[in-house]
Amino acid sequence: LTLVAALRYARADASRIGFVGCGAQARAHLHVLRQAFPITLVTAFSRSLASAEALAAEARAMGIEARVAMEAKAAVAGQDIVVTSVPGAPGGLEPFLSAEWLSPGSFAALVDLGRSWKPDGFAGVEHRLVDDRAQAEASAAYRKLTPAGPYTADLLDLARDSRPGRRSREERAVFTFQGLALADLAVAALAYDTAASVGIGMLLSA
Repeated sequence: LTLVAALRYARADASRIGFVGCGAQARAHLHVLRQAFPITLVTAFSRSLASAEALAAEARAMGIEARVAMEAKAAVAGQDIVVTSVPGAPGGLEPFLSAEWLSPGSFAALVDLGRSWKPDGFAGVEHRLVDDRAQAEASAAYRKLTPAGPYTADLLDLARDSRPGRRSREERAVFTFQGLALADLAVAALAYDTAASVGIGMLLSA
């Protein structure tokens, strides 16, 4: 889902990517985004130094320069693409990232529903993107999604190619997604068809 939005709203020459949160989501995003953009530098920040170092090592194994940041701001400021995937915490997570740190022309994927971001920093961000507009508006009303609207586009708009996308190199965009059951079903169907075509797996009776 991030790639769909990034192809329209990240700069085509984006080469620097920062990660706040360095677990499975970060690794998956690194593998996908490096195939679509000329990534040359990875900056990794995590509350777990070990996970940040592991992500940096994985990037280096791909031939990409990588560094571990000691402060979250270093993985946001100066980056062309930012991916945040910070897990929740017991009792809630205190937001610690500011959208004001986003560099002109940058694109951020808020995989963590924006829970790590301060809600009041998005006023100057030109494009706020979501996977489903109605779902996002309802969640934002209950403060379960950051940022709140208005939203430039959702995935349906992007699939229809009904939004202009980036209009200048300086515009910033953030994409927050909660996930859609339809996407899960599509992936499940693809996995089933692939397994069936090569004769692996076990068919369970109802």
